[in-house]
Amino acid sequence: MGGVHERASSLSDYLELEGRNKELRIELALSKMKLSENSLGLDDSTIEVVDSLTALQFSYRPAKVINKTTGYNKNHITVNKGSTNGVKIDDGVISMGNGLVGRVSKVSKHFSLVTPIINAEFALKVSLKKNNVDGLLQWDGANISYAQVNEIGKRVNVQLGDTVVTSGSSAYLPRGVDVGFVTQIEPMGDVLNITIELKTDFTKVLDVMVISNVFRLEQLQLESNQNPEGV
Repeated sequence: MGGVHERASSLSDYLELEGRNKELRIELALSKMKLSENSLGLDDSTIEVVDSLTALQFSYRPAKVINKTTGYNKNHITVNKGSTNGVKIDDGVISMGNGLVGRVSKVSKHFSLVTPIINAEFALKVSLKKNNVDGLLQWDGANISYAQVNEIGKRVNVQLGDTVVTSGSSAYLPRGVDVGFVTQIEPMGDVLNITIELKTDFTKVLDVMVISNVFRLEQLQLESNQNPEGV
């Protein structure tokens, strides 16, 4: 029995180390690029990060927020990178602090519109970092500092302060991007209604990274051809 716990602990340690190594590679690349106010305008630079655990390759493009709304039910963010820079619809967007911002919804030659977490139409599968249990992230429109995680069973071990991250099940974001921290837990029937404080401060977000999954189309095509019944 001890051997099982040791292997589980070793795997957990490896996963944490791999995640930190990926963060360090991004930080090193950003440092080398010496990002500044002036360099973000027409810079086409990309940072390629290979996640050896999922075998997915992601490109990270620095961008700057040039417009945003925070007082509506369907907020949006505009960034200064578009199709000329390789940005595509459904690319993910994160803050420089590895906090989830949202997803690209429209693209022109030089600009992109982002649907942020604080938009009632935004939804994403996320996970509790400590046990990999999945839930659905949504925003109720009440407060731009908080969002809700639903569809987690009431028997799941959830505690205040637990970290919520992206699950990696979507084709546009890697696993492990910070979403927020649990601040409230309310049982509702067989599930828990969980409120989290968002990692990203949408009143201050300025510099972001646009994430492109190089193999996204391959993944989506494969999954779209899968018969639900497995026949």
